Amino acid sequence: MTIKKLTAIVLTGALLLLTACSDSDSGSDKKSKKKDYYTIGETWTVDGQWSLTVTGVTETAERNEYADENPAAVYIVDYEYTNIGYEDEDGIAKGIFFDMEDTIIDSNGVMGYSYPGDVARNPNEAPIGSSCKAQACIGVDNAGDFRITESHYDSDGDEHSATFLIEVGGSSADEKSDSAAQPTETTTTTTAEATTTKPVTTLAPYDIYDDTVYANDLIYETADDIFAELGDDFSMDFISVGQENIIAVENDDVYPNTKIGFYTTDIQNIGTLDFPYAIHVTPGGYITEGVQVGMTYNELKAICPSLEGATLDGGTFGPTAWINIDGNAWGIEFDVSQADRERLGMAVGVAVDLSELNPKSTLGYYISSLS
Repeated sequence: MTIKKLTAIVLTGALLLLTACSDSDSGSDKKSKKKDYYTIGETWTVDGQWSLTVTGVTETAERNEYADENPAAVYIVDYEYTNIGYEDEDGIAKGIFFDMEDTIIDSNGVMGYSYPGDVARNPNEAPIGSSCKAQACIGVDNAGDFRITESHYDSDGDEHSATFLIEVGGSSADEKSDSAAQPTETTTTTTAEATTTKPVTTLAPYDIYDDTVYANDLIYETADDIFAELGDDFSMDFISVGQENIIAVENDDVYPNTKIGFYTTDIQNIGTLDFPYAIHVTPGGYITEGVQVGMTYNELKAICPSLEGATLDGGTFGPTAWINIDGNAWGIEFDVSQADRERLGMAVGVAVDLSELNPKSTLGYYISSLS
């Protein structure tokens, strides 16, 4: 297969980040079973769309030496969501997605933030009829109870939101259920400064996998290797790599949140020794260890020294920052509104630091001709 040098930068439809919204349900038949706030174990449900439950919270003494923030406390929030019937009205997202990082307010009313800590399970897009168990790592400047407000559009574009009160040291969802009571044990956490003892709820263990797929590694895989991993259960799509579309294959069970493109429009033309020409990674997928699409600009900047601001390319991509991973150039697209682009003076080819805005990343993409 002949690999042609592209003459234009990527022109593709920008993925829409599910953004914050209001509580209004006017004009919709879907009713949000909503109250002022939900505590651990209580479920927010939007009829026919989704349900979301915070199942527990644990404080961690671990800190990321590369993080810009210096939180007074870091919490791991366990949560679970189910896709009852949600479909993205634009056909971009494959399912419902919550990251529990929309709006965080600590015990003193100060805004909290997503913290780049280790979690056992990352959120993924859940298709209709499926559930996702995940964790969020939250940093706050004032330790104690905090609130998280999550917002989402439903299938018709109507807005829903709910606030969760996270009571630190309170009961977990399992403790609140008589039918699923779990034993409580005491653990001691020792740091260089102090030793503290606190109760920790013993929950059912997660399935923790060590075989996380990193998209950057796929650059070096041949088509023969990739299709051997995909097996027979894969789907095909087209992704844009400039002035042309190329065929891409995907199987979320094998390569989560990742589309692998080959420079052809006919799958029969892919040679067994061909390497991927382009790779697209959507929220929840990993580019390399520690670099996940869905992280914020500041989280990525803290661990990617090569990230030096975001630029516009004149196409339909949103603002894109470039990072270098093992000599490979990866574009990271961020969700920045048109109003914020104008306020920040963003223009084609002009790198702008997005630290103040700190938007979330919506897409990671690799194209061999740009590396």
